[in-house]
Amino acid sequence: MKKNEETILLVLFCAGILGGLLLPRWTFLNLNIRAVLLAPDSLRQYAAAGIEYGVILKRVAVSRGTLLFMLYFACYSAAGFWVLAGACLTVGMSMGFLGAMAVLQMRYFGVLFWLCALLPQWIFYVWTGLRLVRFMKKRRMRTLLCNGNPAPSYNKMVFLEFLAVLALAALGIFSEVYLNPGMLKLFLRIYAKI
Repeated sequence: MKKNEETILLVLFCAGILGGLLLPRWTFLNLNIRAVLLAPDSLRQYAAAGIEYGVILKRVAVSRGTLLFMLYFACYSAAGFWVLAGACLTVGMSMGFLGAMAVLQMRYFGVLFWLCALLPQWIFYVWTGLRLVRFMKKRRMRTLLCNGNPAPSYNKMVFLEFLAVLALAALGIFSEVYLNPGMLKLFLRIYAKI
């Protein structure tokens, strides 16, 4: 993968965030649409509710695992860059949309809510995405250099890269399931008192 393609992926991710930040402003102000999940009653119910880690783990693991395997195996295809580009744009837009709706409904506390909703799992997910981009770059270089049978060392590298990507994604899923709900509950308790 050329250096400018990595820059394109970063620009698409940032453009998605920007688009996600701007779209709710238009819908919120012009159409008077509100996010039900960010309504004060919903936030109070979430802060008071118990956390069922098993249910959350199953949903998050299936959702993130499906996306991870789709992106990983797309790296083996000729359209791998375009699949990663679409994922960067979509994920960026969803992150921006959540942030914009949080700020529009919670004012300045929306920024803190947005950070609590995204951290710490997105540190691991971004790192996973970077490893996927590097893996696709190595795949493309190998295809360009020699199109014959892969060397055993290459097969070992592919397997180790797969394990590294899987471990990073597992850390992201673990932090999203076990750390993030506690952070959100703590923030919402503090927000409810203010």
